[in-house]
Amino acid sequence: MAREEKPAELRVVDEPTVPEDEVHRLRLEDEIPVVRVMPEPVDLRTPIDARLIEPSRNFHEGRTHEPGIEALIEAPPVIESTEEDWGNEPTRREPMPWGWFVLVGLILGGAVIWSVFQMQKGTENLVEVRREAITLLKEEDREQKEASDLLTKIETVSKQFCEANRIESLLPLIRHPDRVATFLQNYYADRPVRMGTVLKLTDLQPLPNLGTGTFWVVTLDLDGEQKSLLVETSKDGSVRVDWESAVVYQPIPWDEYASNRPGGTTYPFRVYLEPDNLFSHEFSDESQWACFRLTAKGSEETLFGYAKRNSPVTAELMELIRQSGGRKVACLLRLGLPKDLRSHRGVVIERIISPRWILIDPSDGEP
Repeated sequence: MAREEKPAELRVVDEPTVPEDEVHRLRLEDEIPVVRVMPEPVDLRTPIDARLIEPSRNFHEGRTHEPGIEALIEAPPVIESTEEDWGNEPTRREPMPWGWFVLVGLILGGAVIWSVFQMQKGTENLVEVRREAITLLKEEDREQKEASDLLTKIETVSKQFCEANRIESLLPLIRHPDRVATFLQNYYADRPVRMGTVLKLTDLQPLPNLGTGTFWVVTLDLDGEQKSLLVETSKDGSVRVDWESAVVYQPIPWDEYASNRPGGTTYPFRVYLEPDNLFSHEFSDESQWACFRLTAKGSEETLFGYAKRNSPVTAELMELIRQSGGRKVACLLRLGLPKDLRSHRGVVIERIISPRWILIDPSDGEP
């Protein structure tokens, strides 16, 4: 069924009725516009305590208590001046400490008195010191003169000893001339007596703890070569050279003794001694024997000396080696060569005559 269309028509709308008490004022063109002020909203929430409000983190920057700008502006400037009170006298004076002056005066006075007393006493001491010094200087002069005379005598005797060309010239210059006279004849039978020309004395060293006299090691420049002598100075002022150590005297040449091996003999020899461990033939029992290597100055022959392991001789030999720091020791030994000995290089060390090449006291018949 078709919808019925109605014809278009105008409809009158009623305007709202305006109350009579409300007046609208027309604004003129030159009049200032009226602005309506709206009331501010009121916060009806419970106020929060200000102490609970955490300040901004920016507040903590810098110092903890930093004054505000008002304090800096209102604070009066502080001006310090060291010149402000110049020329102004103090309004109050402290009393003068006279007691300190009195005390210092007493101290100075006592020091002066003490100094005068000490000067007087020091003068007396000085006189005594001068007297003692004069006596000491006289004693030193005497000792100096004696030392100078002794040095001159040692040098003179050493020079005469080296340059002597006859046995008769040597006898007054050497130790134990009566005992060694025979040795001189045997030793110089096939060699000249004169040692050489002494150019100068180069060194002089004391050798302590040898007998009752005083021994010196004298080093000479002998024809351009160094030669050492042992010289003894006695209490009577005599100076003598030890001839046996100077020429390293041996009763038989060492090489001849080592080659010929004269059985049934005993001789004193000046040898170098050092420990060894060669055990053979009659000396093969190491628990019974101690072994030592024996060599001589200017010789190529080597012998082996044996001594009973627990004997005083072995103990003394080992002590000499210990004192030398393990190095070979120059000593004077009595060596025995038994008959029918099968060992080709072995000899028996019978005793130690001297721990050096010098014989200090021959009263026991050695050598």
